[in-house]
Amino acid sequence: MHITAGSGKLTEVPGPDAVVGSMGYLMHTGRSESLVRCDLTRSGECLAITGEIDEANASALADRIGAALADRITLLDLRGVTFFSAAGVRMLLLVGPAVGVTDSGLRVRCSTAVWRIVALCGVAEVSGLLFEPSTRAGTDTSSKAAQ
Repeated sequence: MHITAGSGKLTEVPGPDAVVGSMGYLMHTGRSESLVRCDLTRSGECLAITGEIDEANASALADRIGAALADRITLLDLRGVTFFSAAGVRMLLLVGPAVGVTDSGLRVRCSTAVWRIVALCGVAEVSGLLFEPSTRAGTDTSSKAAQ
């Protein structure tokens, strides 16, 4: 990836390994990318996010996930997320409909922090997202197990 300055703004120019999503966002395969308070790593059909998801980075993360969806990721691994705010919930609400366009589900592996907020906010049934909640001491915390 190269950064060019034009008309007072920085513009990303994709390198040969970049995947440009349908909405024009870049996601580099086989590399890690750092955003404010979190890191993204793409490996095969998995996009892993570690760190914190909050107002400072949720919008950019939604953009990166959208780009990765265009390149057919099937797993969003959030097990390394230690903080998940309402902005993270909004991120998932944006990503869900984008998955529906691809006619496939996106598995979302959750850390305890993520699953707690997803379950509390009632977004575990977002269309297109297939949540895999964290387990503690071998206990299934999914809503289906509680029924």
